[in-house]
Amino acid sequence: MSATGFGPGESWAALAAVGLPLCVYLLIVAWGYDGESQIRGDGGYYLAVAESVWTDHDLDLSNQLSPPLVNYSNHVSLDIHGRLVPKHSILMPLISMPLVVVLGARGALAFNLIALTILLALVFVLARRWVEPWPAMLATSLTGMFSFLPHYAYNYSPDVFLTVLLVAVLVLLPKDREQAVWRHFVAGVVAGAIVAVRPAYVVVLPALPLLMGQPLYRSSAWLVLGLAGSTLIWMAFNIHLFGGPLVTGYDRIAVATHTGFSLHSHRADFTLPLLEGLKGQLLHPTKGLLSTSVISLGSMLGLPVLLQRSWRMGLYVLVTSTALLLLFSKYQYWSESHYGNRFLTPLVVLAALPLGCLIDWILLSIQRPDRNCGARDSSASPDSSTVSAT
Repeated sequence: MSATGFGPGESWAALAAVGLPLCVYLLIVAWGYDGESQIRGDGGYYLAVAESVWTDHDLDLSNQLSPPLVNYSNHVSLDIHGRLVPKHSILMPLISMPLVVVLGARGALAFNLIALTILLALVFVLARRWVEPWPAMLATSLTGMFSFLPHYAYNYSPDVFLTVLLVAVLVLLPKDREQAVWRHFVAGVVAGAIVAVRPAYVVVLPALPLLMGQPLYRSSAWLVLGLAGSTLIWMAFNIHLFGGPLVTGYDRIAVATHTGFSLHSHRADFTLPLLEGLKGQLLHPTKGLLSTSVISLGSMLGLPVLLQRSWRMGLYVLVTSTALLLLFSKYQYWSESHYGNRFLTPLVVLAALPLGCLIDWILLSIQRPDRNCGARDSSASPDSSTVSAT
């Protein structure tokens, strides 16, 4: 069956890939997870942005924050006029605002569940480029249920939102390496949005040329054009609010002092010794990947199979996951998540691709032990880097 076609079997696989984890998420929401509010961590500040834009038509959060305002030290920023404004990106609050306006905090929760549903669907579509429907379903649903993703279902998570954007970029880039101008342009727009939402995630962009159409100079021109469009909007916003194109809310964090507020930049927080951070992110007893998302580490056993079927995507997963892991190994506040390390959500989700290849390889080995199972037939793997089975 073609990897792009949706026959009856594929439709059931897609439904299961999304539906099984979604049932788990709905049970978590109905149960209430751990008794805490779903608007935890930074969620309340994202919610305040939506409320401020809707009710006050501005980004001054003073009306949304209960006094004394010094209680919000390190969680909001100061604009060039001295107002308390969002430290974080306003993109997620703007997109979710209709639901928040109608349903309040429940609307934020509904938005988060919608984002998770879209994420699962995109992961399935991406995995199908190199594996059959049911291995793709298993990889998607297992990642959705047994990584730390369920702990972010009862939430208003910018990390889930960011990962949706990243996987959308990968799905948009053509699997057959053809030109597809509009897809490269839209991928560029979305890639720019990733950087605008969290500038540190610029590390997911350098390896994108591996996946772009040929000739590269033409496809890259359209992707850069889209990237420039959304980036220029972000820079204009930064100039308006913070006084410089590359000055963000993360550079003007309001820190309470005995005389008012001083400024702090997150750029100064990437000072943790690399090996200490790396060890913590992998082995920390309550926040490390080994204890909170072991399936993601195990999934990387399928990376050689993914590299054989599509060395470009395999290399992208390897380079990008490594870059994220190393980057946040330097961040001294990497562990400030209620469960696991939310900054590595893209790594956890990308791990579904080698997991799908590993499952597919195992099933093929059982069915056809005398054949090379590292690669699928070209009809099932349209990626130009895929090698046909002998």
